[in-house]
Amino acid sequence: MENDLKTKYEQAIKNGKQFVLTPEDLKYGINNSGKEIKSIDDLVMVHLTDFFPNGSIKTPLETKKSETTDIYVENDGIEKEYSIPVMSHRNTVHFCLNGGVESHKYGNWENKKYVIFTPLSANLNQIIGGVECDIFTEGSVPITKDAYVLCPEEEIDAMKLANPSATIVGYNGSTVLPYVNVFMSQVLGYKYEKTGDYTESFWKNSEDQKFVISMFKEHGWDYTMHNGSKWDYDDYTQRRTGVLVGIINTIKEERILYNEKDIPIAKQLLNEVFNGGNIFNGFNYMEQLRNNDVLLEVSNRLKEEINIDLVSLIDKEIPRDDKEAVELFSTAVLEEMRFRCVLEKEKENTLTEKEKIQLQYIRENDNKDVIVDDKLFPDTIRNNFKNYDELLDKQINELSENEKQIITNFISYKLQLMNKEDFENGISFKIENLPENTKASAERYRNVGIYKPERKGGFYLSFTCPNMQKLLSSLSGVNTEELCDKINYADSLEEEYEYNRKLNELPNCHITENLIERVITDCDLHQSTTARELENLAISYAEKYRKFINGEKNIFDDHAKQKGENQEKEFKQAISNMTKEQLMELNNQISLVQNNEEIIDSNRSL
Repeated sequence: MENDLKTKYEQAIKNGKQFVLTPEDLKYGINNSGKEIKSIDDLVMVHLTDFFPNGSIKTPLETKKSETTDIYVENDGIEKEYSIPVMSHRNTVHFCLNGGVESHKYGNWENKKYVIFTPLSANLNQIIGGVECDIFTEGSVPITKDAYVLCPEEEIDAMKLANPSATIVGYNGSTVLPYVNVFMSQVLGYKYEKTGDYTESFWKNSEDQKFVISMFKEHGWDYTMHNGSKWDYDDYTQRRTGVLVGIINTIKEERILYNEKDIPIAKQLLNEVFNGGNIFNGFNYMEQLRNNDVLLEVSNRLKEEINIDLVSLIDKEIPRDDKEAVELFSTAVLEEMRFRCVLEKEKENTLTEKEKIQLQYIRENDNKDVIVDDKLFPDTIRNNFKNYDELLDKQINELSENEKQIITNFISYKLQLMNKEDFENGISFKIENLPENTKASAERYRNVGIYKPERKGGFYLSFTCPNMQKLLSSLSGVNTEELCDKINYADSLEEEYEYNRKLNELPNCHITENLIERVITDCDLHQSTTARELENLAISYAEKYRKFINGEKNIFDDHAKQKGENQEKEFKQAISNMTKEQLMELNNQISLVQNNEEIIDSNRSL
């Protein structure tokens, strides 16, 4: 029987046999007699793993290793668990020098299947830093002819096929761990160094450690623990961003933001991510995102993977208070996601009235903050959400002035939502609650050259568009831009009034007042008795007017007919209410008008 394990191993190789370690070989123990660490050739890198090595020891990034992060959210008193798959972005491989890693509070290595021994001198170009019990490389580490691989004896043939240059040694048992340090010291001849619990190396203050530190310095490697180093932070930033990607995808897949009441749930999920940290390395995700370079990198990744862009937060002052900072980031993502949900609902034709107004407000103001917090709306709009439904079936003549204002605000926003293309082209409709313009008031305006027709107070449909006068010229056949110039350069108030009158009595335009930047139409909303009827009628007329200004010239035939019938009805009603003396006065006025017209016609013929 061989006196030591090395002799037993060499005898097997000499005889052309495959060497397999058995539990009986553990009796040889660790051999450190007469061994010293005086050069780089006295150091070996030891890596334990469960991943089958195939030509190289791959980084978690290369193996596409995935973990699961569980996040719990309470909804209506019921806690729901969301499991988020997160791929590791760690692009480093970790080794212990001259000893197998021992289990500690950061990980368990008791049941690993494989161990790879590779001389430190063979990997000098890849080492970037570490300490004795955790030296690490950038990128994967090739398994070369200098490497030894221990694997279960039933996998020897597969291991040789995958790693033809390396020396393959089998073992008998369920885990490689008991054999690691025995084989390394007995067969490979390296001095065994106890790794300890990772945070405190057992090499401390020894001559061996002094040599290792000087070697690190000589090769320009960082003598630092990976945990808490820049490589650890980079990895954790990417993994935390992976959690963020997973949460955003979960919110989308679960359609959480399609219902306004679920906004707090989505916000809690996002807060969990941005508020995350690693208790082991002291890492704080929010602190990393305060760095513009990191934020840009994260933003680019989000843009590429899920089309969410945080670039607007770059160079913005991030609050030092973590709670406020988390709120800022969560809200930025939430606004974009909720906005997309509302756009999707618009395609599905499932928008609520409130969402329609939110969407319109965003398009009009280029500001998405109202999509998750309607308190950011102007008061006049926000109050509509609460009060409008209560007013719909009230009689208009019973509404207070404040209630009428709510009605006009809400219906006006609805009118703007009718046609997205028109709105984007600057055409918008609204209803206005205008005061009465009496005969006396009209006369006062006339005295200063302004034409203001008499009108009764109430709701009127108005509209605004770019190049208003050009549009009115097209509809009427009258050069309104020329009329406007004549008003500006009129020689007298009478002349100015006459041009104003012509501008406000354009044929085929259905307007009662031309205010240059907007027009008040003659669409009769006075026949409405309730707010609901007013809304329906305003939307109907606005739709007709929209078609009309887009070229459908006969669209108002029914409107004109209805208007004539209403005027005739009002006239007959007024006549029936007149006294005998009032009727005689009316006849006198009609005769006077007719006589004046005859005189005007006679003068024209002369």
